[in-house]
Parts: sequence; structure tokens; C-alpha cells
Amino acid sequence: MVTEPLMPWIVSALFMATTLGVATVEYFPWAIFCSLGPVFSLVFAAAYELKGFGLKKIAAPAQAA
Repeated sequence: MVTEPLMPWIVSALFMATTLGVATVEYFPWAIFCSLGPVFSLVFAAAYELKGFGLKKIAAPAQAA
């Protein structure tokens, strides 16, 4: 997941903070892709509803009886 480096209790965030030698809060302003990833997902989902391109909701498969 893109946002994992921003959650200080997850292994990838611990690795990044230890490697950089700073707290997670200190590298947050430079993690633009990580922080804006969920925002872009919502924008693309809304774009499909409005314009017909973006993230399309997939219908659930039919259940066998």
C-alpha cells in the first residue's frame, strides 16, 4: 500500500525512519506520492462517474446455487 511509509507502526515506516535517521513526521512533507495516493484514487473514481474514464467499479460475480 502506498500509505504504509506514513504509518509509524508498520515495518516499512520503521525501516525508512531508521535508514533516514529521522522520525516519520519529519519525512512526511517529502512523501508527496504517499500522502496524495488515496486522494488521486478518489479523484479517478469520481472521474469515471463523470467522464467515463478512471477507476470503474466491478460488479460482483453471480453466486452459484
